Amino acid sequence: RLASTDVYIGLETTNSVSVKVQLYSAMGARVLEMETKASAFDPIHLDVSTLAPGRYTAVLEYNGVTRRVRVIKY
Repeated sequence: RLASTDVYIGLETTNSVSVKVQLYSAMGARVLEMETKASAFDPIHLDVSTLAPGRYTAVLEYNGVTRRVRVIKY
């Protein structure tokens, strides 16, 4: 996902679930941690406006699933 200020990540479930979100820099430092509710129709919103440009990895944990999403901030 490419982003300058906001990232939206949808899930593969139509049910609203609790999601633990962690965002890591390319160096492995955790730069954001939050818990939210989300679904395929109500995506996770990450405000990345204060982060430096670069590559990040969002780690999403929900329903026993761990999913990683690449984020590139420009």
